[in-house]
Amino acid sequence: MKFTYYALFSIIFLLVVFVGAATLGIQRYDLATDTALKVAFWTSVPVGVFVVCAGLMLFYKKLREIMAAKRLEKDFTILADEIYTKALSLSPSPLALLESSTPPQLSQPQNPHQSTESPKHARFSHKGVAEISKILARFALTPKLDSPDSGCGKIDKLLAIYDSIAHGQAEDLRKQPLSKDNPFALQNQKNHIQASVKNALEAFCDKSLAPELRQLAFSVIMHNAKEKELLKALQSECCDCLDVESVARALEHCISARITLGSPARLCKVVHFSSNDYLALAKSLQNLLSPDEWLAYFEKLASDDENAQSAYLFVLIELEMIEQAQQELKSFRPDEMLGIRAYLELKRLGKPYPLHAFSI
Repeated sequence: MKFTYYALFSIIFLLVVFVGAATLGIQRYDLATDTALKVAFWTSVPVGVFVVCAGLMLFYKKLREIMAAKRLEKDFTILADEIYTKALSLSPSPLALLESSTPPQLSQPQNPHQSTESPKHARFSHKGVAEISKILARFALTPKLDSPDSGCGKIDKLLAIYDSIAHGQAEDLRKQPLSKDNPFALQNQKNHIQASVKNALEAFCDKSLAPELRQLAFSVIMHNAKEKELLKALQSECCDCLDVESVARALEHCISARITLGSPARLCKVVHFSSNDYLALAKSLQNLLSPDEWLAYFEKLASDDENAQSAYLFVLIELEMIEQAQQELKSFRPDEMLGIRAYLELKRLGKPYPLHAFSI
């Protein structure tokens, strides 16, 4: 029963008792009106005391229910905040932890006189909610983006942002302090980079970003940028994040698009092209350049980087420029370029073998 209903009922009941006692005293016992009213009043006093005491008990019970509801609401708010914090810093999956080469660190033994209940769980008023919090602490949560709203605005807003990021949108996360290891934070950076060439150029030149993101930025630049923007990236001092494969693709792209790159050897040196890397580049460019262009390209590379000399010899031999290749070999020590020397010697003796059969 609601307290207001009880109060209204009590007032009506007291009036009925008072009126009934006064009427009974006047009509049945022929009491004077003043006397009958006094008798009715004192008859109603015990009933009134009982009603007031019962009302106070009901009020106290209602007050305790309100306070308990407030404490429970506070507990659920704290629990929701814990889940929100977990969602901001998504933990690696248990399988990733098992597959990791680094064993997990064992926790230090606790003082036997120290309470095992953490201060975080001690904040809860209800024991059941505290136990739920402890259980959740032993799990890594994974957001289910296609689930219906929970009714908790903070969490629903965060999952809506995650869903947007998962669909390729770049979100402003300044008000959502995601951890650096959060996969959605990384994906959001990728979405931002892929949104425009301008963003990709900024990311490529930002040396504070992870190499993975800068390489993605370079890929966006290479496939979407205009010639001027691509040259700006390739001629900058930001190519240290690239690898051999990325540079090789960039050189192939420049040749296919007829983009003149001033010094390709400088770019190759940045990523430390080896002799074998130059050889692989020579083979990949063979069908993209005319024989004269192919020869001139690797002649320039060989003059700028000695690691490209074996590739230059390969080009000479492939173009049947044997005498020039033999002249170039004179600049090497006798124990160098043994594969090419063996190939040329067998070719001179009339025993040709494919050049790729020799290690050069």
